[in-house]
Amino acid sequence: MSAWHTLNPAPAIQRRVGRLLLVLTTVVVVLVLRLWYLQVLEGERYLVMARNNRLRLRLVEAPRGNLFDRYGQILVDNRPSFDVYVVPED
Repeated sequence: MSAWHTLNPAPAIQRRVGRLLLVLTTVVVVLVLRLWYLQVLEGERYLVMARNNRLRLRLVEAPRGNLFDRYGQILVDNRPSFDVYVVPED
């Protein structure tokens, strides 16, 4: 090896930059392929899952009892209540 190669680090830097670009290109290609797989091949499955995930019904019971006035008369009692919502489709 000549003295010029030891003093000139350009070839080593070029190899490192080339390897870095190769790694970055590989990562980008893998990400693009994964996005394509998720959008094109699995898109319908995820669309169905998203549409089914819009509503979540949950029954929450109130942890309270009857309310009485100072004479022992019931002011408020607990009764089941049901609400129905109708949303017309577009």
